[in-house]
Amino acid sequence: MPPIVYLVRHAEGEHNVNDSHHIRDALLTDKGKEQCFQLRDRFPYHDDISLVLASPLRRTIQTASYAFASVLKKSNVAFVLVPQAQEISALACDVGQERSVLEEELPNLTTNELLDFDSVKVDTTLLEDGWNSKAQHTKIVSFAALRSAKHHTARRHICLRLVGPV
Repeated sequence: MPPIVYLVRHAEGEHNVNDSHHIRDALLTDKGKEQCFQLRDRFPYHDDISLVLASPLRRTIQTASYAFASVLKKSNVAFVLVPQAQEISALACDVGQERSVLEEELPNLTTNELLDFDSVKVDTTLLEDGWNSKAQHTKIVSFAALRSAKHHTARRHICLRLVGPV
């Protein structure tokens, strides 16, 4: 059976409130976190997920962490940040942090009293220098993350977390 891909857009970010697109790599709002909990409670396929892919933007990492924490606790479920899944606009809210900064922030993005998985699980190896550049010469292909998951096609279900346009 071919893999099943579930696409989930990020929850409400700080940049979505009052068109605050000047906020670099915006975090989720409290409402956004609540939206994640609603998704967590309503999504019926948690037991089928074997891989979670997310854009390296902080709001998408938070969305995946809050909505799929129970899945991410499992040792056999990978959590991979895929730069090709990022927003392609050059607005500040769509420009991610450098890999080193993001790695320092991961414990705060993926851990709190409601989330109980280790941020070490988040795989940042695809984040090369300049991954967050919005220069015109940078090739960003929509849904290129699907190719990144190619070697996981033997898995039954894949949860692919991609960011769509605002």
